[in-house]
Amino acid sequence: MRNLLSLLTFLALFSCSTPTWDNMTEADISSWKSMNVDIEKANSLNYAGVSPAEYSEWKNHGFTQVDKITNWKKQKFSPTEAAQWVKGGFSVDQAVENRQKGLQPVK
Repeated sequence: MRNLLSLLTFLALFSCSTPTWDNMTEADISSWKSMNVDIEKANSLNYAGVSPAEYSEWKNHGFTQVDKITNWKKQKFSPTEAAQWVKGGFSVDQAVENRQKGLQPVK
């Protein structure tokens, strides 16, 4: 009985931690899959408010890591703006600081 209870507890915890497509529309699931984005990354991006179309734009500007996308997005940079700052050698923190001063990266 003790082993059965342990097994059931493990299965319950495992099923809760396994990402699913349940929180997305069929269209979004199809889009994520067509871009070869795995379920974990799709869930992370979806949770951060990044749609498949928006991810495609970030990806086209060289951003594929969830944390990099979300860091720039949180600071209100578009993919185009973020790419310009990165090409200029700026981190997101440096870009924020310089943008507050009214500066732009040199093209």
